[in-house]
Amino acid sequence: MTLALAGATEIQLSDTLRTDEDDDFDFDVTAQGAARDSVIVQGNYFIYAVAADEDTFSLGVSANALAVRHSPAFEFTAPLSGVTLPLDPSQQDRYTIEWQRGRSDQDLDGNAIISLYYTGVDPNTVDYSGTDSTQLLATSGTNPGSGVLLVGNIREDDEGANDQFVWNFRNPPSALPKVFRPKPSMTGGTVGDAVNPHIGQVGSTVDTAWVYAVLHDSLGNTRVQGGGAVLLRGGQESTFQPVPRVTMKTPPAGGQTIVNGDIVRLEWDAFMIDDGTGTDDAYLRLYAAPKGKYGTITALESNASGAGGAQDVFIINSATGKLAEKSNGNTAQAYDPNVRVLRESGSNFILWDTKTTSFKITGTPTEFDIFIAGSVDRRFGDNVTAGVVRTTAGTQVDSVASGIGSSAQKAVLSKSPGALRVEGAADLQHRARSGHDDGGDGRYLADGHSG
Repeated sequence: MTLALAGATEIQLSDTLRTDEDDDFDFDVTAQGAARDSVIVQGNYFIYAVAADEDTFSLGVSANALAVRHSPAFEFTAPLSGVTLPLDPSQQDRYTIEWQRGRSDQDLDGNAIISLYYTGVDPNTVDYSGTDSTQLLATSGTNPGSGVLLVGNIREDDEGANDQFVWNFRNPPSALPKVFRPKPSMTGGTVGDAVNPHIGQVGSTVDTAWVYAVLHDSLGNTRVQGGGAVLLRGGQESTFQPVPRVTMKTPPAGGQTIVNGDIVRLEWDAFMIDDGTGTDDAYLRLYAAPKGKYGTITALESNASGAGGAQDVFIINSATGKLAEKSNGNTAQAYDPNVRVLRESGSNFILWDTKTTSFKITGTPTEFDIFIAGSVDRRFGDNVTAGVVRTTAGTQVDSVASGIGSSAQKAVLSKSPGALRVEGAADLQHRARSGHDDGGDGRYLADGHSG
């Protein structure tokens, strides 16, 4: 006896059902056809049941249509759902979001388009995963996600290396999450009892970024899938102060030799994440110090020419090679009109003209370490503290942001790979000027982008 029904398609494996044994059946819409390798086309279907024995048969039909929809599927592999990943942008200026393993991305009957977003709403409060992206992208109404687009138009059919997105914090596609900054400690102190109030330290911010994928296919289906979270925070563990990252590139390893009067090209890399709060464009300062003698910002500043101490450190971006006297205070040094302001967002090289008459180095040959330092404001050499409140136990110093101790050159201070060796009987002299000649005598200090 055949149970075929004219005008209908048999559901595979359903012909094994028995009235005295079965009362349910799993309908796999992805394993139909004679070879069980066909996918039921998306649509609305009524289900018919035919029951028969040797003498009679019975026909039944579902009261409502079964809606078959092939919503795309997605699974993050980084960051994993339920995980919050702390990232220090002074040590890592990009992060790769991935969906390469496991279920990855899938659309049974087409090529879905993927868009990635982040939101500051904890999924424990509102989880936007589902089949509608409206609430995730909303900026008003009930529990809006205010989703920020990271990237769109990713093809679901493209696999392997295309199942990832590199989030570049130096050149972000959209606004970045706020970098974490803790609240000032109130133990034993009051607001206003300020110690070294760097501009970037006031207040607290936090914006954990939970990532979501939104998939749309050509049939009008949507899938919203949440992943884990990224939390940007820098500085020393527990104090987490804003930190720029500087790297002195020249002189290269093996050193560089010049003769008094040469023009020396000094190159660096500098980055401070721009999250739209505080001072996000770091200040830079360049030093030439006796080889092997100093290794912290405090030591360089304390022994700078004109400032005090041994006065054997020269400020490369100063018109005099000097700082104001230490007794005049850090503010006087920061706003010394002879010190040329260098910013992280600006030039990444400088041409140091050693022909000028601002200072003299004698006893050549001699060797110098070249340093670059970064700061959230124009003050260099101060201890950066956690917040602006003094506690009974003293201030909490962020050693990474301050450039002291074992963390001296982790982020805010960098020494060139090699030393600068000066040879020749003439005096090595220096004057800092912008990139044009000086009265026709060839004296200048130029800088610019390396492209």
